Amino acid sequence: VLFDDNMRVSTTHWRDPSCANYLNEQPKVAPVVTPVPRLVTLNTAGLFKFAGASLKDLNAKGRSDLESTAKSISGARAKINSIRVVGHADRLGVESSNMALSLQRAATVRNYLVGLGVPMEKITIEGKGVSQPIVQCSNKLPRNKLVACLAPNRRATALFEAEQLN
Repeated sequence: VLFDDNMRVSTTHWRDPSCANYLNEQPKVAPVVTPVPRLVTLNTAGLFKFAGASLKDLNAKGRSDLESTAKSISGARAKINSIRVVGHADRLGVESSNMALSLQRAATVRNYLVGLGVPMEKITIEGKGVSQPIVQCSNKLPRNKLVACLAPNRRATALFEAEQLN
């Protein structure tokens, strides 16, 4: 590199002409591995009883699914970054009550997972109320059949973001 009187670069030269080949080489960069979130839906057939959100309202299949999920987390060769638990409700009842009910369902699932050994600080909860139904049922059904028909909407889902370890 040759500089002029004002210390500005005036010309550049290669001492060895083969040095110019370094400009054409592509740097070797390790591939970036992005963890793929794994969506686990907890018993979409109806995790909670009608109008229920407590642990006693969690059906046997839902408990079994949660226990299996907690075991797979603790036994997996993965690092859990975060778990987002989202509660849902069916459309029966007042909207504000259904929103609160969905949040209570998410909290119940979080507390159950924590009781099974999942770190609480990794879990966030959210209630969606009636905004994401799985099924739509006719209002012409008798009340008991309508409640049964809407059961898949009374659920909680959990999104696990994890990195696979070697």
